[in-house]
Amino acid sequence: EAGVLNQRGLSFTPYAKLRPMTLSKRLNRIMHQVHQPRHAQAGPPWQQPPKPPAPQQQLPPLSPDLLGASIARITATPQRVAGDFYGYLFAAEPSLRAMFPPQMDKQNDRLFRALTRIALLASNVTLLTEYLTQLGADHRKYNVQFEHYEAVGVALLRTLQRHVPNLSEDELSAWTVAYATAAN
Repeated sequence: EAGVLNQRGLSFTPYAKLRPMTLSKRLNRIMHQVHQPRHAQAGPPWQQPPKPPAPQQQLPPLSPDLLGASIARITATPQRVAGDFYGYLFAAEPSLRAMFPPQMDKQNDRLFRALTRIALLASNVTLLTEYLTQLGADHRKYNVQFEHYEAVGVALLRTLQRHVPNLSEDELSAWTVAYATAAN
């Protein structure tokens, strides 16, 4: 299909005709900008993990206003939001269910409090870093692996799309960056 000519006579595809990036691709693109594998594995080059990005690549800055505005518009109860999050997560990765308690009420509350806290702390990098460092340490004891992060991120973004009325692309991008920051 031919593009549209702009004022300079150059062809481009109108934004409305572009297929939106899937949540998984969006999350992978952001997360792999800064993730560097901890251990290089031996083997043929095609089995090696991709080379880490150049050091100048960094995540875009956090957007505390967008995070806070979107959290404030959540219409469902914390239990419902977290329940949907875990529903999406376990549907995508059933093996992760074994990492959680049979009764999820307390876990649901913890998840919603963590999301709210990340949104509130996004404007203070020092406090956010301290909180995320502790959160990461807490998750390491449950043997959470980097491979799990994509499914968690996609579940988070799907949950926000469901429970935040009129979630904008900018807000979705802000949460993608916030999640990638937390995961890294």
